[in-house]
Parts: sequence; structure tokens; C-alpha cells
Amino acid sequence: MNKMTRKEPVIAKKIFSQLKLPDLQESYQFWNGDGTPPDSATKIIPVLRERMMNEVVVRRRLKSLSKKLIDILKFFLRSESYSSNMQHIITSQVFSYMNQYEIEAALNALQKRGFVCAVRGRLIAEFGRKAFLIPGELGETLQNFLWDEEKEAYDTFSLAGFLEKFDASALGAMVSGFLAECADPIDAVDDAVARLAAPEELERRIDSLDDEALRGVVRMAITEYGGVMPRGTYEKVRGKSFPPWDRLRWKSTLEDNFLGTTRHLSLGEYGVNHFDETLVVYRELVDSYLGSADGTRSEPLDEIRTLGVDLISDISSFLSFINHNKIRLTLNGSIYKTAVKKIEEDFILSKKEEFEENNIFDFVYSFCLGNRMIQRKDDRQIGLTVKGKSWDRQPLKKKLSSILSFAFDEWEPGDDQFHMPRLKKMFIENIKGLDINRWYDVMHIPFMTRNAYLADLDRNNIRDAFQNCYQYNRNTRMMDIQQMANALFQWMRSRFFLLGLVDMGYHGGKVGTMMLNPLGAKALGIDVPDKSALKQKPLIVNPDFEIILFQDGDNYDLITRMDRFAERTKTDNAYHYKITVSTIEKAVAEGMTVSDIITLLSENSRVGIPQNVIYSIREWAEKVKFARIRQATLLRVRNKEVIDRILQAGSLKDIVLERIAPTVLMIKPDFDRKTLAATLEAKGIFLEKADRPEEEATDRQS
Repeated sequence: MNKMTRKEPVIAKKIFSQLKLPDLQESYQFWNGDGTPPDSATKIIPVLRERMMNEVVVRRRLKSLSKKLIDILKFFLRSESYSSNMQHIITSQVFSYMNQYEIEAALNALQKRGFVCAVRGRLIAEFGRKAFLIPGELGETLQNFLWDEEKEAYDTFSLAGFLEKFDASALGAMVSGFLAECADPIDAVDDAVARLAAPEELERRIDSLDDEALRGVVRMAITEYGGVMPRGTYEKVRGKSFPPWDRLRWKSTLEDNFLGTTRHLSLGEYGVNHFDETLVVYRELVDSYLGSADGTRSEPLDEIRTLGVDLISDISSFLSFINHNKIRLTLNGSIYKTAVKKIEEDFILSKKEEFEENNIFDFVYSFCLGNRMIQRKDDRQIGLTVKGKSWDRQPLKKKLSSILSFAFDEWEPGDDQFHMPRLKKMFIENIKGLDINRWYDVMHIPFMTRNAYLADLDRNNIRDAFQNCYQYNRNTRMMDIQQMANALFQWMRSRFFLLGLVDMGYHGGKVGTMMLNPLGAKALGIDVPDKSALKQKPLIVNPDFEIILFQDGDNYDLITRMDRFAERTKTDNAYHYKITVSTIEKAVAEGMTVSDIITLLSENSRVGIPQNVIYSIREWAEKVKFARIRQATLLRVRNKEVIDRILQAGSLKDIVLERIAPTVLMIKPDFDRKTLAATLEAKGIFLEKADRPEEEATDRQS
């Protein structure tokens, strides 16, 4: 709210010196709150003045006032010298909802609390009779924040929200005056925002600030805190290189240059743990700064880390291990540590330094269990389901979609379950807007998402939604604004990076930039330009059984298939594999055929496959022999005609598995002996007495 031109307000000492001692003592009780008031004006007035200049105290006292009293205070603040008289108040359309008696009662209540004082003594000559004043110090304190309480979050966090408050007819001329170049007219808020947020224009306006120290503060607020920097945080980190906090001066300078604002933000009603004076750089400007080339980290890129489809390959490895090994569970339903260690030895990601011990296994196990690819059997064993057995045959895009969906829904008991699902959804939409294979500041999308969420708190009715969910829950965990951005960064690093959807760039040993890769684009449903007509085949197969796979951004499905029958030895600009006896035997045991392997190599190799490699693959594969264990009960007779008669009995068809000899039948182990005996007796065939104690016990049970 812009202040109107006015004469200097009257200072508190000059006003209070005209009041009677009992009136001063009553105001003292309200503002000081405890103890017996002093018996002299000279002791009371300094205390009142000090309290009225303390914003924290004023805010607390303001909470005791009704809406009617606050409306009258705002009327005074808009008036010259924070003064008015009874006639002006009564005749103002602002108070049409109150009658004269209510207005008089409201003024009386404000006088008793010291917010407003009736003009007396020498001041009558200047302001007239029946006039009232707000003490100048109190008026300035109220001006600092009272108007901010009326702003929606959109007005505070968004440049568009700030510009919408100006007259549309004057907007173009006003904004044009701040631009270095403005050949075309500005006729809409969106156009004005685009011009003001252009990277070159933004840099120019920051550089043109008269206060060099404030220029550093603005840049720190953008790069370190995403444009939202609380005073408490600033005081902790500013050191000697930055100036003391100066909300009023910064507010005027930032708003005059269309950069941001400073104000007291109280976001507790929205479920956000933030109650502090805050410097805000408008979100459109933060997006532009961090999203531009000039906004990336200044340190050189010294390492790139990419995971590609390693997680998908590890899921396949886990399912294969479950399918070919007997895995028992502990009494509490977890897998024994020795088995976990054995499984992790084959994981590609377990060898990567980005992940702590068991983190990969825990995610893979939870994903497979949550997607019903494995199931816990009654005998405390784990087995594959139909979905688990078909995992390797699924298209890559479907695999990515199911993993991303699982990562979106997973949560820990201590997580924020109110804001984070909303933030994650916005995060995914924002990351879709990135250019593929271009480096961005690693906090660009987390800050962009957090700031857009804060700007739309009111528009999305977050206050009401939070109150409806948690108004009776005193133990609700509330994140602060920096924790929101950090939580999104951690989710990107622990899940998007784990899924191979983004690559991470390291600067000075720390992650500083990120890049959306073609695999991430594929998972998010973004069209990737087809370069298949121009690219070479990706494989080179050497006679020493080494295979080099050149990664051109679209070989992810081939990588997962290579991981099934070859050992990955190195991953840098290309994937290096080694074919060995054990890798071929493992692949064949898991269902791959020699034809599958050789066809895959032939179709993707730039040159012919060496004959010794083809010969060895076939030789190693032939060494793999299969056997099948089957539990059953044998029914043995003395001549084959008896078996023929048994097989003619239609009632026994369901329990017979196989005739393994002329005089031997294999029947199900859980057959009903009583029914079998009765059926055989009807054909003149009688079961002999059991040979073994366990069979005899079964006879007695039957």
C-alpha cells in the first residue's frame, strides 16, 4: 500500500503529554501487561513509545482487536498525519456497515488501548476539536505490516500478482520506463512479466541497484534459498560481508525495481512452518535466473554420473534369483541378511558410491512386493507371480511407468503427507518442461516447484484443506519453506536419479547441476526426436569376448537385455561388457536361448560377430541341463491291466499326474486315500496294507 503524501505524524511524546494520568495508566496496562503502572507521565510515556515501536508487541496487541477496530485504524493510516475527526469517519462510505453509536464505541475502545488519542491542548489549534490521532511511532509500525495482512500469497510471491494491482492503462508506460529496450508496446500483465523476467533484463536491473550490498543479498536469496529468504536465516549466515536486515528500505527498493518485496509472512494456517519477516524475489525472476545459462553453478563440471537402466537390470536380477533359489523369510517376514548379501552381489547399483548399503535392495524388494511380482507363501518362502515372470518381456516404457508410479506413492511414517504429494505432482509437471540433454542448476526445479506452490496457496484453497485435515491434530509435522525445496531435491536425487531419468553433474566434489536425459523423457511421455535413420548400430563384439555398447540416448532396452547374459565391467561414455561361461549359463537357466543371444548381437553389431564367440556361446549354453523336482505319491500294482482299469475310472482323473511305467502311476501327494480306496474296491482292486509308518498314519487319518 503506497502511503499518501501527508504532513509529518505527531510523535507519541507530544500526544501523550496532553493526556490525563488515569488515561495514560490505562494505556500502560494494555501495552505493558503486568505490574502496577507508574504514578507519573514521565515514567509511562517512554514505555508506551518503546512498546509501540516494537513490531512483535504491536502484532500481539493487534490480535485483541475486532475487525471493526482494525478497519478504523486503517482509515486513520490512510489519512494525513494519521488523523481524522468524527464527522469524516461517520460520513465515510467505508463504514456504511456501522451506525454512529458503533463508530463512537469503536473509537472509545481504541482510545482505552492507546491506539488512538483524542486531540487535546495545543493540538486542537492544528487539528480541530473532536479530532483523533494515531501516535506517529505506532502509525509507522502499523504501516510496516498491516497492509501485508490483506495480500494473498499470489501477490507476494508472483510478479504477475504484484503487477495486477496497478491500473491496466498505466501498466505499459510504467514497466517500459524500467526496461533497457522496449520497442514494442506492453499491453498485458503476461507481456510485462515476460519482459521483466528476461535473463539479460533481470541481470541489468539487479546490477543497477544503487546499494551494492543489496545486490549481493538478492543474488544470495535466489541461488541459495530460491528467492525466499527468512530474516532468521539471513541473520545466521550474513556474517560481515552483508548489511544488517533493513526491511523497509529493501521493500521500497525491490518493489520499485520490480524485483521482489519484504514483508512478514505467517504461513502456519496453510500448514507451513514459517513465521518471520521474509525477503521475496518474485518466482518468475527466480525461474529465469536459475533456468538460464548464467544461473548455473560457476564451478567447472568435473564429473557426470548417470545410471541409465541399471535399476531395471537389478530388478530383473532380483526376480531371477528368486526364481532359481529357495528364499526363506524370518518370523517377522523379512529376508535373512545372508540372502540379502548374496542378492546384492549381483546388483549393478550396489557397486555405485551414491547409495548406502541396503538402500537399493530395500527399494527393489518393496517395488516387487508392492507390484505383486513376488508373493510370500505359506511355508515362509518367496516365489514369483505371473507378473514377476513376465517382467523381462514388458516394454521399457511400461517398466519405467510402473517404477515411477511406485516412487510417487511410497512414503515413510515421518514424511509430510499433506504438502509432498501435491509438490511431487507439480515437480513432475515442471521437469517435463526442461530441454533434454541440457544442464540446469540442481535446485532449479525444486525451487520452481516450491515457489509456484507457495504463490497458489490461496488459489488452491490450501488453508481450508489443511484445516479440514489437521485442525484437531496437534502433532502435525509442518515443514518450513526451505525443507520443502530440500525434500524435492532429495526425492529427485534418491528416486529420479535412481531410476536413471536424470543425470547429475558434480562441481568441486558436490552435485551442482542436473540434466533430463532421453530415458527420463521417455518415462515422462515426452517425444524424443527419432535419429534411427542416422545412427550407427551400437555394438562392437571383439574376439576376446568383450562387447562395447555405445550409448546414443536410445539404447536403454538393449542395455537391459545385455545385462541378462553379459557382465558389465565398466560404464563411462560407453558400456563395456564381458561374456563368460557363467554369464551364459545364468542367462540360459533364466530362459534365454542361444538363438536369442546371437540374434541380439547380430542385429545390433556394427561388424560381424567373431566365429569363436558364436561357437563358445553355443558350447557354453549346451552345458546347461535342466531337471525338475516334483512331489508325488506312487501307486504300484503287479500287472499293467490293473493300471488300465484304474485309468478308466473317470472319478480318479483329477488326482492322477502321470503314468511313469506300465505298472506305476504318479498321483498327487495330497490325494484323498479314502475316496481312492472306495473307487478301486468298486472295480475289484484293494489297497494293500501300508509298508511304512507314515503311510499307516495316513491310513488311520483317512
